[in-house]
Amino acid sequence: MATSMIRIPLYKVILVGEVGVGKSSVYTRFKKDFFNPLGTPTLGVDSFTEQVLVDGEHCKLYIWDTAGLERTGSLTSHYYHAAHAVLLMYSVEDLTSLNMISHWIEDVEHYASYAIKFLVGNKSDVDKDDWEVSEDKAQKFVEGRNFVEKYCVSAKTGDGIKEMFDDIARHLMKHQISPSKPMNDAFHPSTEESLDLRQPQENGSCYC
Repeated sequence: MATSMIRIPLYKVILVGEVGVGKSSVYTRFKKDFFNPLGTPTLGVDSFTEQVLVDGEHCKLYIWDTAGLERTGSLTSHYYHAAHAVLLMYSVEDLTSLNMISHWIEDVEHYASYAIKFLVGNKSDVDKDDWEVSEDKAQKFVEGRNFVEKYCVSAKTGDGIKEMFDDIARHLMKHQISPSKPMNDAFHPSTEESLDLRQPQENGSCYC
């Protein structure tokens, strides 16, 4: 008996933000459910694909980590190319890292204007007295900046990580099929056959 092949939609999700906010730690926590207190060593651009089930629907998240390239300003259009979602990350301990999100938004609008944006505060496990970015400050920051959602997570404890990516997948699937929004051709979900899975080759390593 013939069977039909179900093509699972694939969404490219990229992480951007200042050095030290914990991008690679969030990436590693979701990928391996692991946290390295000494930092997560990365080389070049790192990526992996994770299949998720949300509300009875399957999709794949193709997640890219900058792997420290922001240190040298060497992020290229290839990194942003075909991204469906961008996670703009800051540390709740560092107000400057939140303010610098404005710079990253400019890059996103230049290279991936069709991608939907999420604001992610990391290090929610630290004592509230050490927070420089309160929930109110984060809320005020997203107002008028066209973010789909904001999250506060901890790569160290894992708190909120899986729930965040599940919710992002949910938003991606709803955004793509919503009859109330005109569909941009650039936003169409890809498949592993059509999306360029090759990573740009970069030299150097860092701990983020």
